[in-house]
Amino acid sequence: MTNDQVAGWCQERGIVMTCYAPFGNPGRTWKEDGEPNLLEDPVVKELSNKYNKTRAQVPLRHADLL
Repeated sequence: MTNDQVAGWCQERGIVMTCYAPFGNPGRTWKEDGEPNLLEDPVVKELSNKYNKTRAQVPLRHADLL
C-alpha cells in the first residue's frame, strides 16, 4: 500500500494517522544539500560513545521513547 492508500483507508474508518520520523528520515531522496543529519551530530556521537549506546538510542532516550 502507498501512503495515500493507507491515509484513505484510515480516513474511511475514522482513524487519525500520525507521521513519525524521529531522525528526520536521513535517507529521504528529496532532502537538500547541507541539511543536518541528526545521527551525524557531534554531540549525539559524543554521547553515544560516552554511554556506549548507538547514535539512534541517544535522541530516542532524549525524547523519552525508549
